[in-house]
Amino acid sequence: MTTLPRITICIATWNGERFLKAALDSIRTQSFSEYKVLILDNMSTDSTQLIAKSFADSDYRFTYILDVAHKGIIEAQKYLLDLVDTEYVMIACDDDIYHHRFLELLINTLDSTQSSLAYSNTGFVDESGRFSHHSIKRLIGSKGESHLSQILSYGFWRNPIPIFFGVYRTNIFKETSHAYRFVSKSHGDHDNLFLFNIICKGPISYLPETLFWYREQDRTLLAKKRAHTRFQVYSRSPILIFFSNTAHEMRLHAAFLACLSDSPLRLPQLIFVASFILLCLIYRVFIYPFMAPLVVMIKRGFAGGAGTLRQQG
Repeated sequence: MTTLPRITICIATWNGERFLKAALDSIRTQSFSEYKVLILDNMSTDSTQLIAKSFADSDYRFTYILDVAHKGIIEAQKYLLDLVDTEYVMIACDDDIYHHRFLELLINTLDSTQSSLAYSNTGFVDESGRFSHHSIKRLIGSKGESHLSQILSYGFWRNPIPIFFGVYRTNIFKETSHAYRFVSKSHGDHDNLFLFNIICKGPISYLPETLFWYREQDRTLLAKKRAHTRFQVYSRSPILIFFSNTAHEMRLHAAFLACLSDSPLRLPQLIFVASFILLCLIYRVFIYPFMAPLVVMIKRGFAGGAGTLRQQG
């Protein structure tokens, strides 16, 4: 006798043949079995279809969907979200790895709390399959942390990984999906706007155990390289970076302020959070862009010094 699924796992993939099988295997071996997986193939040209279909053919919980048009990642994930009819939902990538108790522990957390989402700490796995268990700092949602503190912390630090890859209450996710959008063409922050809105609606829960491994691929490194190159260009023209960054941050923080309308906070708390967001805007516009090059130089200095010591040793 099969039981009705309680969570839908949404995976949008394009040419994900390298790591898709490993990602799906880590989902198929979950100790919590009441789930279904929707795999949207965004018109891949490699063996993604064969891999995904093999799971769909051998396990009724997996469904393969071949898209009819190439979509961006946000559009693809929203398409899958419209198909979700379960109590819980999560967004999964086609290359990440999950501990076999990932679903069990996070769903148990949501069952026993009123949290909007639950997530765990994360490790990292590289392209060769080597796992790193170093934890990420400044994670929010620890037991005993207030809702107000969570809103303030995320508004300042804006660290979407690994929070974005947790388990959500479907009704909260769908109510907030309008905030899952690009703020401006030249910057991302779609995940930050979405998560800030989620957190405004209600507190989230964090499990300190490492139950999720984020895949670091060449494309991740390439994105960092492009961002660094863009920053080098901007660094030669402080006026350019100032106006580009200012326009984006003003849009983002205005959207943050709009999210407060969904918050159950009392009026004095709302006024305090709004004031804090304006201070964060000042920090992001006038301080952060000019601190970042200094931090990069300091890190390079330490790295160069460490390399010299290794050579001498």
